[in-house]
Parts: sequence; structure tokens; C-alpha cells
Amino acid sequence: MASILLILKNVYEQSMRLTSVYMFFFLTIVLSAKAQYSFQWKKFFGYSTLFEASSIALTPEGNILIIGLTRDKGHHTLIQKITPQAEVIWSKSLSNHKTVVSRKVIVLPDSSIVLVGYMRDWEDTKENIWLAKLDSNGTLLWERAYYQFGYSIGVDVKMTKDKGFIIAANKFVVEDNNFDWLVLKVDSLGFIQWYKTSGTRFNDNLNAVAILPNSFYVVGGFVSQNRGGQKVLAVLVYDSLGEEVAYNEFRNLGFSEAMDIIATEDSEIVIVGFKIDSFYLHDIVVLKLDQQTNVIWEKVYNMTLRQIPFSMIQTFNKNFVIIYNILLGEIPYADIGILEIDPQGNIVFSRLMRSNSDDFVAQVTELKDNSLALLTTNFIIGRGWVIGLTKCKSKFSTDLIFLFPKKKFISTKQDLVNIKACVKTYMKPKKIDVYVNNKKIETITNFTLVPQKNCAFAFEIKLKLNFGLNIIKFETTDYKDFKFVRKRVIIYIPLPEKFW
Repeated sequence: MASILLILKNVYEQSMRLTSVYMFFFLTIVLSAKAQYSFQWKKFFGYSTLFEASSIALTPEGNILIIGLTRDKGHHTLIQKITPQAEVIWSKSLSNHKTVVSRKVIVLPDSSIVLVGYMRDWEDTKENIWLAKLDSNGTLLWERAYYQFGYSIGVDVKMTKDKGFIIAANKFVVEDNNFDWLVLKVDSLGFIQWYKTSGTRFNDNLNAVAILPNSFYVVGGFVSQNRGGQKVLAVLVYDSLGEEVAYNEFRNLGFSEAMDIIATEDSEIVIVGFKIDSFYLHDIVVLKLDQQTNVIWEKVYNMTLRQIPFSMIQTFNKNFVIIYNILLGEIPYADIGILEIDPQGNIVFSRLMRSNSDDFVAQVTELKDNSLALLTTNFIIGRGWVIGLTKCKSKFSTDLIFLFPKKKFISTKQDLVNIKACVKTYMKPKKIDVYVNNKKIETITNFTLVPQKNCAFAFEIKLKLNFGLNIIKFETTDYKDFKFVRKRVIIYIPLPEKFW
């Protein structure tokens, strides 16, 4: 009798699970209809060797840096700088060592580039944390290999307030035959100021680091409870001098792991990770914590199959966007998912992006026009493994819409024209510079709020035309310093004067 009840219980739990799965896919369809983010294009890079995507970053001028791994007579870091339209500006390989692998890239305010990962020592016996700085053209300025930690791998890096860097890494402990957490604070030239290690007797791994507004550092990953690999999501906070402020293990989640961290403007911590349930299904977990790692709210997004998040960003509207892999089958076939949640963890938008290729997520970043750039590793039949970049346009991207003249090219017999337009945007633009035949004539900073749909910030400008061709340019600088130009061409040919 007890066995029958157990069977019935399992059937009921599976039916409830399927119900939540169907409900999630229903929500996916409904929320996708809102088209918060819509697919714009997908481009592939690299066809001659085996490629693997690592990291992506946005430059101050709005271009994109793509970091990948090439496997050709050793492992080398591939760096490509491309435009927002995916046109390659330059491409370089750091191959002065037999093996140098970048795990994460950041771009500094002066457009210089910092990479963290690992390199093999000259005897090619073990890997060591590696930090490198490049100029804006990809030329190596300096690099550091931290041999003193033995077998160790850098996984994440952030620039600190003093223009140094905080590095999250994992260090192999020979006595335990497992990894421990390692956090390094280095100066602007990569020299160590302090470092801290922590961990259990079993395998522990860091995945991410973030910096709070008060210069505290928060790291996250997992610690193990036994040699069987029972992972538990864990978070640790250090002050600016490396003293431990708070630590928390979230054993209530069961088998779980933190994958990415964001420090918010209100000095709170948002963690994304996953947990595994009794059906070996992976669910996405998001935690919002205070600086003492106390839970403000906790969300588990029950989905079908295995969902593993890899990257999270806070977007222009203070929501959070998570990109994840959905894995199918014993040998995983991977597709990409996008999940947007509001500051309280409620789902705003969800979308699955199916394709004919096998897509493995690396990282997501937000471009200046509020669109998303998703970096992936893709398997293309006939080409092999390549780096993929997908752009998803936001419905809140900034644009300038002309109410008059609506046509791009008009002619007039009057020397004065009253141009009416509005800026479709999420927040008030900073300014609009107006040029006539490449001569700047006015800067607009005042806008009128109008009730017209998609025209929150309207303006009018009266222009005196030159005889003949007038090329009028409106250069908009939006609230994120994203600049773009819209044009109108007006030909002014006056009527001949009457002589009688």
C-alpha cells in the first residue's frame, strides 16, 4: 500500500511540474508578444580554427569588444573590436605564449582594455592567474602572471575606485586535491596589494565579483559539502582592505551555484544562479541581498528541462536581464533564453531563441541604443565551432521622428521653414545639435511634453534657408550619451518677383 501511495505521489508531483512547465511556456508566448526585445541580426566570426566565446564589453565610443579562445597549436586569446553593426574594426591574437586564455574583459574609461584568465608557465606544467592591459588598439601594454598561487585561474575582474582591480579566482589546494576561493586586490599596474583565500576541505569555485558603492567587494560561486559534489550557492563580502564583512551559504536551495553578481546603486546585491530539483531539472534562481547577505527577496523560476544562467546585467530601466542556456537531451543541445525581471524579481519579458546551430551562452551586454548584444559559441555544420554575436533591439531605443517635414527631401518657395519633431526615448535627451550645411546653428535642450503617442519629447525650430540646397542635420545625444544623426534635405527656390 505504501509503495502505491509513493507512486501516486510521484505521478502527482510530475503532473504539477508539467503544469508549471506549460504555464511557463504560455507566459513565454504572452510576454514575448510585448516585444520588449526583438531579434535584429546574428553574425558569426572565425572559420579556420576551433573557436570559443569568452567575454564581451562595450567601449566608451559605443563599439563592441569580443573576446574568444582559438585552439591552434596551443590556446590563444582572440580579440576583435567591431562596430554596433558587427563590422570588424580590428582583430588580434595574444599568442606570445603557448597558452594564454582570457575569461573576462572590461574596458576602462580611457578605452584601454583589461583581460583576466590564465596562462601556462614556461614548462607547460600548470596554469596561473593572468592579468593583462592593452591599449584601445589591442596593443599589449603589460601583463602579470601570479605564479605564487600555483595552479590557479582568474574568472572575473572589475576596476576599483583607486583605478586598481579586484580579481576573483580559483586556486588549487594540493593537500585537499580541490579548489578554494581566491580574491586578489591589485593596483593599476597589476601588483598585489592584498589577497584572501577561503573554502572548505572539498571543491569550491568562484564565478563572479562585483563592487558595491562603498567600495566593498562581493564574490559568489559555490562551496561543496562533501566529496560527492553537493554544491551550495555561497556569497562573501569583503571591505576595501580585504576584511570579511559577511558570508552566507544558501543551503535551503539544495544543489545550487551562483553564476553572476550585480551590485546595485542602492548598495544591494543581486545574484543569479541555478538550483537542481529532485527531477534533475535546473531552475534559475535570483536572490536580492543586503550588504550583510541577508535575503531581501528570493525567486525561483520553475522551467522545463535544464536552464543554466551565465550572465546578468542591469539595464537602462533598472530591470535585470538574464541570458541562459536551455539544454536538451543526454548530450546537451543548447538554445538561448532571455529573461527580464523587474527590481522586485517579477517576470517582465521572456523569450526562447531557437536556431539551427548549437548555441552556448557566454555573456550579454547592453549597447548605447538600449539593445542587447549576446555573445555565444556556435556549432555550424561545415564550419565547425565559431563565435556568434546576436543583437536584440529594445522597443525603448531612442529615435528622432519628424512631424514636419515627414519626407526626407522637399522643396519650398519660402525662405523660412518651421520644423517639428519629437524624440522617442525612455528618458529626456540631453541635447540636440542642429546643423545646416555642416554649420552648427543651434542647440536644443528644452522639450515640450505632448500627449501624442510615442512622442514624449517634442520640439519646434524655425530655420532661415539658404538659396538652393539645405542639408539639415539633427545630432541627438540621449540620456545615455548615445549619439545619432537624422537628416532632412530642403531646396529653397524663391518665386520670381513681379514687375507689374
